Amino acid sequence: MTFADRQRAAVASSPEVERVALEVLSSGNAVDAAVSAVFAAAALDASVLLGPVQLLLGGPAMGLHAVDGRVRHPGVGRARPRGALRPDETQPVARVTVPAAPAALATVLALSGTRSFARAMGPAVEIARGLSVARAKTLAALGRLGPSAMVYGPLGDELVAALGRLAGGLLDRPDLENLRPTVVAPTRVG
Repeated sequence: MTFADRQRAAVASSPEVERVALEVLSSGNAVDAAVSAVFAAAALDASVLLGPVQLLLGGPAMGLHAVDGRVRHPGVGRARPRGALRPDETQPVARVTVPAAPAALATVLALSGTRSFARAMGPAVEIARGLSVARAKTLAALGRLGPSAMVYGPLGDELVAALGRLAGGLLDRPDLENLRPTVVAPTRVG
């Protein structure tokens, strides 16, 4: 084992995701590895792409930053579907949130990554090709177009059709268009 090998480490929820992180660390930085690992996890489980992500960044040139990629509530400021008298009567589609993970991951790459969004997505597309043609196409489009793929084109259209008002949900195009991850400099106490 060389000195360089001892300077990189990754732990992940699956061996495949860990492998991706370690491979990326051999030529990229920790941010590149974290982003590629999250996308690799999305290749294995589609729910990851629609889930939350939060990252803490720090370094001598940039200071400290927290990037908030938690999911957002759709339909803010708009009329809500009516008719459900009890919570258990609410349509499952009305409980869906707006995914901020792709935008948050693009943000951290822009802040301190060394790879392009498409290159960070590459390992995930390769993993997905062996599991699901549809997921591989979705991840490839996301890699090509960046987070805007979640808004425009086939993916944005499918999200709004499946989770929007006509389907009994709240999601609409402005929810996707106006989504911005929050980036804050943490406050120090003491």
